[in-house]
Amino acid sequence: MKMNYSDTINIGFGAMLGVGASLVTQFVTQKTQNKALANSFKGEISALISIIDKRNYLSPLEEIIKHIKSTNKPEPYYFHVSQDTLVLKQLQYDKLISSEHIRNLIEYYQEYYSVFKITYDLGEEIIKLIDEKYN
Repeated sequence: MKMNYSDTINIGFGAMLGVGASLVTQFVTQKTQNKALANSFKGEISALISIIDKRNYLSPLEEIIKHIKSTNKPEPYYFHVSQDTLVLKQLQYDKLISSEHIRNLIEYYQEYYSVFKITYDLGEEIIKLIDEKYN
């Protein structure tokens, strides 16, 4: 059986349609999967931000840092992050604390604050980017 020019065009066109349909299907599937993954990631980040808000991690740490800087004393707060909340406890110091120790305490609290603040701010930015791109 001899193929003519129109048969060759029809076969080529049919093959291109098949490949094109397959590529479109893959593109749509990939786009749907990307959106689902992005929204899942957004949910995890939202949960972290919610925990920071609910447990009020930032403002007590700010107050501790301000207090130590203004008084040069670590009292009256000690903080501990538990599973449920940020616990602030009052402490009394009977002896003098060196200025180096005070600087170390300030750095300690500032690092904790920075971890929560960066997590919070970066999380909000990521959520904003996901919303812009996928919603």
